[in-house]
Amino acid sequence: PELPEAEEEIEPDSILPRRYVIELGGAEPDSISVFLGRLADSLILRGVPEEDPESFNYAIRLAEAIGGAIIGLGERITAIIKWGPFSIEIEGSSEEEGG
Repeated sequence: PELPEAEEEIEPDSILPRRYVIELGGAEPDSISVFLGRLADSLILRGVPEEDPESFNYAIRLAEAIGGAIIGLGERITAIIKWGPFSIEIEGSSEEEGG
C-alpha cells in the first residue's frame, strides 16, 4: 500500500493490516478435518462471533480459539495473527494439553 503524505492522518490499519494466516504445512487430510472441526467449536465457545471484529479483544479471543484447536495436531500447523503492529504466532504440538 502507498504511504500517506506527511500532513495526512496515519491510520495504523492502512499500513499494517489485520491478517489471519493458518499454515497447514502438509498436514494429513484427517488432521485438517479435526483441526477445522475443533476450530469451529472453539470459535463459538470462546465467543468470537459476539466480538466486534475491529476490537483488539477479537484478535485475542481468536488466538485463544486457534490455540485450543491446534493442540495435539503436530508441529506442522502454525497460525499467525497480525493485528496492526502486533503479531501472534501459535505453533502446533504433538502432545495433548496437560500431557
